[in-house]
Amino acid sequence: MARGAVGTALLHIERAWTGSGTWNIAQAHIRRAAAGPVDAARLVTAAARIGRGEPATFAEYDLFYGLTGLGALLLRRSPENDVLAGILRYVVSLTQPYRRGGVELPGWWVDHNPDEILPTPGGHANFGMAHGAAGLLALLALATARGCVVEGQRDAIAYLTGWFDQWRQDSADGPWWPQWVTREELRTGRPPLGQTDVRHPV
Repeated sequence: MARGAVGTALLHIERAWTGSGTWNIAQAHIRRAAAGPVDAARLVTAAARIGRGEPATFAEYDLFYGLTGLGALLLRRSPENDVLAGILRYVVSLTQPYRRGGVELPGWWVDHNPDEILPTPGGHANFGMAHGAAGLLALLALATARGCVVEGQRDAIAYLTGWFDQWRQDSADGPWWPQWVTREELRTGRPPLGQTDVRHPV
């Protein structure tokens, strides 16, 4: 992505977003990225990582740098593309939990911290649109609405909505969800009290 048309399109989107470029130029690069053949090497890399039993990273699947973002672009511009089907199958695979160190982890679990100043020893599962479950759910739901469906997609949507139901927290101000959960929180089934100051409602 760093050297191809998708990376160039993302650069121009960022420039337009910050005011140092125009949306017309960004849209032209988006059209160019979606018009040509899409390199599926990231899917091969992800499959190899899954085969080795290693955890995912934000860069592999997130909306900004990874396959969820590429899938959203293809869904909008080239929904019949075979690579989109491969990405949807990959996202479905991320809803398959696995056991590691005696704890059941969701497939989008990462070992790294969500932020340099907010450590999560042992990793975390993110809830957000950019780096977590909300982005995965949004892509699968939008693809389903467009009629782009692969095997297991509806079950994956049910798993993700169940995940949000499980972690919903009620308060006087309305429901909220943690930004992420750690291994300890998975073990206890609830986010720790006293840490809601760094968690925001979805």
